[in-house]
Amino acid sequence: MKWLKPYLPAYLKLALPAWLSLLAEVLIDLSLPTLMATIVNNGVMKQDMDLIVRIGLLMLGLALFGSVAGVIRNYMSTHASQNLGTQIRADLFRKVQALSLASAGKLGASSLITRLTNDVMQVQNLSFMLTRIFIRAPLMLIGGILMAFLLNPGMAVVLFFSLPILSVLIVIRVKRGFPLFRKVQTAIDRVNGVVREFLSGVRVVKVFNRMDYESERFNRANQNLAGLSIRAGRSMAAIQPLIVIVMNGSIIILLWLGG
Repeated sequence: MKWLKPYLPAYLKLALPAWLSLLAEVLIDLSLPTLMATIVNNGVMKQDMDLIVRIGLLMLGLALFGSVAGVIRNYMSTHASQNLGTQIRADLFRKVQALSLASAGKLGASSLITRLTNDVMQVQNLSFMLTRIFIRAPLMLIGGILMAFLLNPGMAVVLFFSLPILSVLIVIRVKRGFPLFRKVQTAIDRVNGVVREFLSGVRVVKVFNRMDYESERFNRANQNLAGLSIRAGRSMAAIQPLIVIVMNGSIIILLWLGG
């Protein structure tokens, strides 16, 4: 990942405001349930309308501020990821132009096309997701556990011990998914190669009436790519249900202990 270092200053210039906005969103999301509990316990139960109105207005203000922070985060993260992709793609194209014929032939035109398009897009998407899920989810989890410890340290231990279980499950799924994604990259190269060969020799294909053969070649490569992509997607998609199962199991234990 050393090759990313030259791009980090420009990326962080736009990403840091997005991360600060994300932090504000997380803090607001964590504070709203506590404020609601205050309304119920000290407002509704004691019939204190003044407290209900004051806390309600505070919650409304926080919700509006959180919405503004969300807009800023999306705007800044989109610009950060798009600028990063643009810079990498431009530099990569210049590198490809500087390759010798032997090096370009060894890498293959289809592979170079994939590097300039799909691979850069993956880096771009990763940089965008850093400000949406990859940072937000851990912050929410850590913040939720801290809030639970403040409210009820005994029951919060259950949530704390769910962390190692989640970590092990996620690591296992990621290790199984990565080899499949490598195969997906190879399959993308193959599809690009078939398309390029067809387009460069389309006149010859038509003259010798080889359209059916070329269609079959493309279908085989396309079906292989689709199958590998589905397998890789299923492997990573299993992470979310596993997280839900563990967290819901923790909630059931908490309710049982609390009851």
